[in-house]
Amino acid sequence: MRLSLAVAGFTALSIANAAYFSEGWKPGQPPPTRGIRPGSKPTSVPLGDFMKPVTPAEAPPKKSIFELVADLQNMATDALTAPLRSGPVADLIHKTTGMNISYALEKAKEAKLHSRWDPRITAITDDTWEEIIEYEQLTPEEEENRVWLILITLPETNAITKFVEEQFNKAFNETMDNGNDLPNVKWATIDYFNVTVITTQWMVWKAPQILIANHRGKDLRFFQPTQIKLRELHDIMEEELWKSVPPWKSTWGPGGDKCVESFNETIVPR
Repeated sequence: MRLSLAVAGFTALSIANAAYFSEGWKPGQPPPTRGIRPGSKPTSVPLGDFMKPVTPAEAPPKKSIFELVADLQNMATDALTAPLRSGPVADLIHKTTGMNISYALEKAKEAKLHSRWDPRITAITDDTWEEIIEYEQLTPEEEENRVWLILITLPETNAITKFVEEQFNKAFNETMDNGNDLPNVKWATIDYFNVTVITTQWMVWKAPQILIANHRGKDLRFFQPTQIKLRELHDIMEEELWKSVPPWKSTWGPGGDKCVESFNETIVPR
């Protein structure tokens, strides 16, 4: 009985799967091909594509040790403060003290940025440039001799920014340690990310840079990091080597035909 059922089952299975078995090639027939039916997709990689050399992906630019350390510090800070920014802990602090902890953390980060500079170094913004530089109260003699040494920098430090800031701080500290031996020089910083109007008007498209301004900001000289590697910044100011570089002149610069009046209407890159 079991044998009869097994034979019957095998016969039914053979009939059902008969369509899946090829009858083979017979004399007189064209050679079989493994063509792809219309509408179907190939299931294998063409030989030509398989033999093509694999192009390696472009490696990302390597970061300096300073940038890696800064990234790790930022990651650690974000990980530690994340529970305080939102969630039950943030809600509890807000209900208990009324404090917006996320806002407080941002303010603390901003304060840390400002703490990078000596309080005697002026922070210049779009709103204060005219008041501090152009309309500074000076005698005629002071006006002739006044020079502003301004660092245009970034909030986040990388290797180049770190170098320029070190040179700037070193020159400032040396000046103060020598009893302010550069009495005609005033020191200031510009946050490139947040001071956008005047930096765009000056066609400054990257930072950090050193800006030396005199004659109430009418003469501007921009120096790249590579230019201050050759001499100490303090020596450049003390020996007035910066005067060997002509001021930047442009129709969009100070005294130019399109300065200020037309600036808000259109901007033509340098």
